[in-house]
Amino acid sequence: MDKQRVLFLCNANSARSLMGEALLRHLAGDRFEAFSAGSAPDTPHAMTLAALEKQGIATAGLASKSLDDYRRRALRGGDRALRQGPAGMS
Repeated sequence: MDKQRVLFLCNANSARSLMGEALLRHLAGDRFEAFSAGSAPDTPHAMTLAALEKQGIATAGLASKSLDDYRRRALRGGDRALRQGPAGMS
């Protein structure tokens, strides 16, 4: 059975969405493929990486990515995209 794909979205892809990606991989990586992206990607926040590492969650390979990288990959039926951030997110 294919894993369900989940894309976490936020503005900078430097904190919330990276945490979502890392947490889902850590907690349910056997059932889900987790990705993250931002509308205006920036450098991963050092406190985000430190908080994940403190909990024993792998941060290797985590990087801010652009939403444009994922626009070409259509989500399949049952896949999810979760928007994180302020209500006025662009």
